[in-house]
Amino acid sequence: MDLSGNMVESPAETVKQFFAFVFTEEDYDNIPEFGSRCETLPFLNNIIITDEIVRKKLYETRADEAGGPDELTPRLLPLCKN
Repeated sequence: MDLSGNMVESPAETVKQFFAFVFTEEDYDNIPEFGSRCETLPFLNNIIITDEIVRKKLYETRADEAGGPDELTPRLLPLCKN
């Protein structure tokens, strides 16, 4: 209630109502089926990753670059090469 005695919604209730309006309920009984997406990408079957390749990439990492989406600092990666 505000000072005048009127009912006021809480901020949480306002946000809840907004998202209930924006999003719809999913119909879990009628989910479409999707086929394999890898059938059109046969080149992904031939990926080879060796210890030597990983060590080389770790060694080539520059410590002064920004970290990636994993939030690991590039200064740490060369230390992991052995």
